[in-house]
Amino acid sequence: MLSFLMSLVLITTVASACGDDDDDETSGSTSEEVDAVEGAPPSPAEGIQVNERAEEATITIENGKFGSDTLTVQQDEPTVVLFQNKDGQAYRVRFGDVVAMEEIPASAETDVAFNAPNPVETEGELLAADSDTVLDTIQFEVQSPSGTSP
Repeated sequence: MLSFLMSLVLITTVASACGDDDDDETSGSTSEEVDAVEGAPPSPAEGIQVNERAEEATITIENGKFGSDTLTVQQDEPTVVLFQNKDGQAYRVRFGDVVAMEEIPASAETDVAFNAPNPVETEGELLAADSDTVLDTIQFEVQSPSGTSP
């Protein structure tokens, strides 16, 4: 009787290990194993081109002034600007038609993401939090893909 029970446990264990692996939560398979199966759909990386690279820039704000004179970005490229506000007061920033108005909290870092659709050369403005008083400007340039200015 004991050998019968041991055989039954062994058969159950082997059967469960060889069972259907369609449930990803219970199977130990990786995406590589799934991609290797004939007829399996391709992984997203093979079928979709994703541009994960964004231009990044950091601009410090201190004593009510931008820490840089110029910000140059590429047309139609995703861009993220990290504003590091070192002051104990909030501000707002505006970059022509590209960044209409963005609040920059006091003593904080704020990411502003945008995609500039057209070449442009204008000024970015640092504004008081509660008025349209321009405290400082920065040259803001969006270059065409060939690297030329408008």
